[in-house]
Amino acid sequence: EAAFKALLRDRRLVLQPATLWDAPEGGEHVSKLYQGEHVQVVEDHPGERLHCRVLRDGRSFWVDGGNDGEGRDALCSVAVASQLESLQTFIKALAAECGKAAT
Repeated sequence: EAAFKALLRDRRLVLQPATLWDAPEGGEHVSKLYQGEHVQVVEDHPGERLHCRVLRDGRSFWVDGGNDGEGRDALCSVAVASQLESLQTFIKALAAECGKAAT
């Protein structure tokens, strides 16, 4: 039953880079999400951050789920998110950043 419920959890697509935090409020910046990655919502708190599981590696963080001040949301709901697709997106984005840093 728990595995079935996990499949039905809200999954979201990252529309623009978003910060990952180690706490629902305050806390430290621990990583970031790249455009095109996927997350699974663990808990949707009334605050500005969502407790999410990052599909590329399964770790849980809090992510800013609100908009960027210009009306653009960082995340949008999707029906199905693929862990492999999310991991591929992360690797491509990281490689691009490394390429920029090398030049």
